[in-house]
Amino acid sequence: MPNVNPPYEPMVVVNDFVFCAKHGDEYCLACYYDHRFTNNVQIEDKIDDNLKENYSMDERPSFNVYSHGAIRIDPAGESCKCREHDKIDCESCFNWLALVKGQATQAQRDAAWLESKQKWYDKMGQ
Repeated sequence: MPNVNPPYEPMVVVNDFVFCAKHGDEYCLACYYDHRFTNNVQIEDKIDDNLKENYSMDERPSFNVYSHGAIRIDPAGESCKCREHDKIDCESCFNWLALVKGQATQAQRDAAWLESKQKWYDKMGQ
């Protein structure tokens, strides 16, 4: 049985989104945490219904806060600032709503492209 970390494993909170402190992931395979549901609740009222119907928020790709330029302020604390602006909860660097909408839009484009490709294959008899 894997060694599952206790529920009080350190995390960081950046612009209201929660991440594994050690690895910076929303969905951290190493620590057995998936913070996407918690994070989705923070923005779900700002996502239009059409987008919600056509995109699985619970299975969206995970963000890594450190790859978005987050730097921990205190190694023992939960707060981070951005590398670029040196600002805590920077709206420019940590605009999670815009990033999720971008993921959803790309997923819809990909699905439409695949559907179009399948129609072409069907038409060509392949």
